Amino acid sequence: MRSALIVDGAYLAAAANEADPLATLGKMVHAVRRQSTGPFSRCIYFDIGADTGAPFSTPLAAALHPLDSTDLQFELRVLSVAASAGGTDLAGEAHQLLVAEMAVSAISCVLFEGVERLVIAAGDAALEPSMAMLRGRGLREFWHVAQWGSCSPTLRAHADRTFWIDELQ
Repeated sequence: MRSALIVDGAYLAAAANEADPLATLGKMVHAVRRQSTGPFSRCIYFDIGADTGAPFSTPLAAALHPLDSTDLQFELRVLSVAASAGGTDLAGEAHQLLVAEMAVSAISCVLFEGVERLVIAAGDAALEPSMAMLRGRGLREFWHVAQWGSCSPTLRAHADRTFWIDELQ
């Protein structure tokens, strides 16, 4: 079964809270791969960055390469955000754009690349319409990696399987 892994880096870093975000990512990847059959055809890691393009969770994004193996290589996509001006929550707006890009990537993986299992580490309700649409378009399994109290209940309801970040070992 062709699978794809899509990670919202900002969500994962926030979920790691005081813990080591890299360790959280490693545990997530390990737990998902243990349950999966076959390699991931795509792994995409989204993050938000400042004008310089450096991700907010720099240690997490920079450390992706050691996790890479012959069948698991992350594409890093960083949305650049200008410094906040006039009290505007540009990081919040950028995160909405990030989620929209994640939805487009998920749709592309299923419709154009033949992915049948989609694993998404995110909690945003904006992904719900995409997951609902993909169910009728060839997506056989949707696995959701989430944090208790920080994910959309409807998005979770679409999932065939949920991995709780708080319980990863």
